[in-house]
Amino acid sequence: MRQRRREGKLADPVCGMRLHSYEVVATARHHGKVYYFCSHICKHAFEEDPCRYLKRGLGDMLSGKGGHDERGKTGLRV
Repeated sequence: MRQRRREGKLADPVCGMRLHSYEVVATARHHGKVYYFCSHICKHAFEEDPCRYLKRGLGDMLSGKGGHDERGKTGLRV
């Protein structure tokens, strides 16, 4: 599992949630790389527009610009 890691965890590229490998709910491939997700909602959002999420760096994800709202929806909070 090669993806951006912090403290031994994988980062969901949509919401920025850090996951241990046993917490991964879904995966997707994009240009030969595997991405890991906390939910099928995040995976679906990524598959709809991967470039939207890959343009942001890990710092953006962990700074609160991504994430889940109270209904579990994901995306950028601008």
